[in-house]
Amino acid sequence: MNDGVWNPNYAVSLDGDIAQITDLLSLGWYESLFQFHSPSKPVRVVSLIGERGVGKSYSLDHLANTSFGVCGDRLTQGIWLSCTPTEECLLVSLDIKGVHLTELDNETSTPVGLFCAAVSNLVVLRQNLTTTYYSSKLVTGLLSLTELMNPEDSPTLFNSRLAIVVKDAFDSNANTILK
Repeated sequence: MNDGVWNPNYAVSLDGDIAQITDLLSLGWYESLFQFHSPSKPVRVVSLIGERGVGKSYSLDHLANTSFGVCGDRLTQGIWLSCTPTEECLLVSLDIKGVHLTELDNETSTPVGLFCAAVSNLVVLRQNLTTTYYSSKLVTGLLSLTELMNPEDSPTLFNSRLAIVVKDAFDSNANTILK
């Protein structure tokens, strides 16, 4: 796609290494906001990933002073982006669709999670007290990228920190969670 329209000529131009492809990606009118707000301030990106219904949008609303949680639908569709100017930086928050283990379209969650890991400074995995197949596979997949990616080819990608936030954990479970 180029500017929201499918163009097969543009798709062919996406062949190449990661550095060439990232030069072709665009965030549309957000790019002018980045340039206007932060010529001297860095842009920092935070994203939340995890299962459906664990409070990813709610957490971003409180963390970054966004308003993802006020949309009409309880479930996020696609990737939503919000910008919060701070004194130190321009904070970009990415709110993505959560996965549900019974849905058939969970295969789209892996590339979305990889995109977030590639562009974010902080990736937060928000989950319930139980560790599921999805969350363990996601963390394993993100960590295995270090073997596949050559940092010299794309030094600005995949430099995020991973934080795991466990929802509804009681003090009596704290030692088990830390293991």
